[in-house]
Amino acid sequence: HRSIAADQPTDPGDSTAPISLGIERLVPYLNDAPQLQNPPATTWLHLLAFSSIGRTVTPTIEHLILRARLTRVLFALVTIAAVSRAGQGIGRTPTAAMAALVCGANPVLIYHGRLATPAVAQVAVIMVSIAAALWAIRPLRPAPSVERQFVGWVTSGIALAAAILTGGPWSILYICVPVLVILILCPGRASHLMGLLVALLLGVLLVGLWLLYADEYDPQAYMHWMDSLVPQEGQNLHQLLVRGSQRASMLLVVMLPWTLWMIGAVVQPFSTSSGGARLRMLLGWVWFAASLMLLILNPMRVRLEDQLIMLPAGAILIGQLFHQYGDLAGEGRYARFWRLLRWPYVLILMIGSVGLPALLYLQTERVNNHWLP
Repeated sequence: HRSIAADQPTDPGDSTAPISLGIERLVPYLNDAPQLQNPPATTWLHLLAFSSIGRTVTPTIEHLILRARLTRVLFALVTIAAVSRAGQGIGRTPTAAMAALVCGANPVLIYHGRLATPAVAQVAVIMVSIAAALWAIRPLRPAPSVERQFVGWVTSGIALAAAILTGGPWSILYICVPVLVILILCPGRASHLMGLLVALLLGVLLVGLWLLYADEYDPQAYMHWMDSLVPQEGQNLHQLLVRGSQRASMLLVVMLPWTLWMIGAVVQPFSTSSGGARLRMLLGWVWFAASLMLLILNPMRVRLEDQLIMLPAGAILIGQLFHQYGDLAGEGRYARFWRLLRWPYVLILMIGSVGLPALLYLQTERVNNHWLP
């Protein structure tokens, strides 16, 4: 829906015309007016997808839509890979594999991936930034080399800038808060706070370069982004809490069909364990708790895309839970919550296995009866 006014002529004698830096095509335009109120990375992704179309070919609308949607499919795959890498960072291979399976088979990720929503790209780069930071930290493992720290934190900073340019400045908190909490909990990793600071400064610097360029078109461009960090005018604490409860209730949908296991995951870090499993579980638990609190406190309006923010942390938490259950079962020990939740879970899966295909089979009839849009 956007056009790039790269070829629009400007009067050289007009002092109000923006200074040409040779990158005018990066400015999103809508109806011949620059649109700088929103982060521009979504437009850049579409430009990149359209750039491979030859100039001698006249693409159809369907062709352009297909290319735009393929970018989101790619980012959905990047999200799954980053979740696996982050699960490996704070756990082991079984945790990474289970987390990737839970994330990849999640109906919410499939839904947003098929609709090609901008939230898919935002979650992907957020997870790449966190996964790179965890790769540099190496929690609960031997200390990493200096080269590994450099590559990890620089990658995390670049991905942090991409997250801001995709989803706005609130993405900084979604990245920095979980990483900071994990750093505090990991023994002997306090020195990595300097690496986190470097990644944060690098990301802000890269975003600042774009804001300086955008300032030529709209001197108040950065103010539109800052508005997303404060409550809207007229909002009170009660309204913020209501919106937070709405976002929290989204977990019931996001983690299907794993919702029941979230109950066991919440208390698992505080149960009896051995071999450092309690601390590993605690890392995933605080990541999930921190992401949930940030989601609840977000002053912006409730959006359907908010569901995706909790998916990676929830998937890793469930991956850690099943890894722990597997280790306990190998020792002949069976957690109480495993024995308590397995039968209700089987019942819910049986109901869903019958109900969901029935709903899809009767979808046309329900639409004809105006029961579904």
